[in-house]
Amino acid sequence: MGFFSKLFGGYENNDPRFKMAIEIVDKLGEEKDTYDAGLALAGGYHHDHVYDGYGLKIVKPDISHGENTDVYVNFNGQRVFDRNTYIPGRWEEVFDELYKSIGVILEDRRYEADLLKKKQQILGYLCQIPVKDGRINISDEIEIESYDSISGYYDEHYNGTSYSVYVNGEEVYSAFRGNGLKDDKFYDYKPGTWEGDIKRFAQVSQQMAESNRQQQIDNYASENIKKLRKLRDKKY
Repeated sequence: MGFFSKLFGGYENNDPRFKMAIEIVDKLGEEKDTYDAGLALAGGYHHDHVYDGYGLKIVKPDISHGENTDVYVNFNGQRVFDRNTYIPGRWEEVFDELYKSIGVILEDRRYEADLLKKKQQILGYLCQIPVKDGRINISDEIEIESYDSISGYYDEHYNGTSYSVYVNGEEVYSAFRGNGLKDDKFYDYKPGTWEGDIKRFAQVSQQMAESNRQQQIDNYASENIKKLRKLRDKKY
């Protein structure tokens, strides 16, 4: 009787792994929307909270699912644990190891987020630097290379720009700036003092560009002032 009570729920509703599963999802999971044409009258979305990794899929289902459980665990595509189900197996060891690893996983995510932010900042600086003929040397050691990705029969579609940074001939950074932020791609990245040089050169480039724009505006205004004054001096 004890075996079957494990399979079909029974006292297992007090299993501490329910709280552990909810903690995993709350700390590591994300909300995922699933469209259901049969929901309500005109269809709608289920808003589940899901963690998916290491063979485990742990879900806090939207109440609209009618799952009759506040959390469930799938392993390798099979439901192995919820308020009405318990199938013993190696998934339990994986589950325990995942729970013990919550802190490390969060730390890794923070590291990756910070790394991505640095790569994005560098790409932003490179986009501010005008590169003539595909290459520019900003110092004796640092060279920037860029080229546009263009497609279409008449080369009418601009897809983005690829950038590479070299220090003493060694590539230390490469990335692609697409038409939208989600189209950006990052490849090589080796941190170093060159990052500060790129930032400073980009700032100077922007200051010079702004100064040139302002000079163009001033020149345009001066030309029109001359035209108006000349118009007033015109004799019929």
